[in-house]
Amino acid sequence: RGAPPPWSLVEVAMRVAAERRDFARGATFAFYAFARPPREPTEVLGKVMLRRVAPHDREAELGYWVDAALEGRGLAHEAVHEVVRFAMENAGLHLLRAHVHPANARSAALARRLGFRAAPASATEADGRETFVLAKEDWLFRAG
Repeated sequence: RGAPPPWSLVEVAMRVAAERRDFARGATFAFYAFARPPREPTEVLGKVMLRRVAPHDREAELGYWVDAALEGRGLAHEAVHEVVRFAMENAGLHLLRAHVHPANARSAALARRLGFRAAPASATEADGRETFVLAKEDWLFRAG
């Protein structure tokens, strides 16, 4: 769900280069999962991203997807868990928000499993996405 169409090697390289520049500025942190042989090494299997990073507010938006053919194997949980850990323990963030489409029950369940809580109904996005939030204190309490 939400996975992009297959990208060429050039498209992958361009996206990674642009996101590296954003990473260096601290604006976006993007993490990709690539296929291992015998599949094409440029095949993107998933992505987890911290975007709209606001260092002064110490918060960011979390986005994630995994190839639909790989759903249910725990890959998204493992990847998102590690990026949340990075955000809270290394990047100095104190609040993460995840916006989930109502039809995407797997994404909502993953957010809840990681400790995110549904934000008040007033935080629902204009396109109907539900907002989940995770505060650093809650993360540290769960991790400790």
